[in-house]
Amino acid sequence: MINHLRRVLDRNQFYGVLSRYETALSLYTRYCKERNLEELKDLYEFQNRPDLIAFVHVKKAHATQDSNERKEHLRAALSYYKQANSFAAKVRL
Repeated sequence: MINHLRRVLDRNQFYGVLSRYETALSLYTRYCKERNLEELKDLYEFQNRPDLIAFVHVKKAHATQDSNERKEHLRAALSYYKQANSFAAKVRL
């Protein structure tokens, strides 16, 4: 059912519907962690969670054998972690 909704709704509509149903969101997140990291990254971008986007890049870096691709994912992860830390610092002020 969730994958059917993903196909028929645009990205914002789909994530908006998912965000209203905690169980569906949890199941979809778990599915993406196991099978579709790009979709997981899109979900985290929608939720504005740079810390979790960084986590996806670390997983992708770990999964690849190509050293250049690994470096790019690790650089992206570092950038998102810095963004997350910057946001956290602003919230504390």
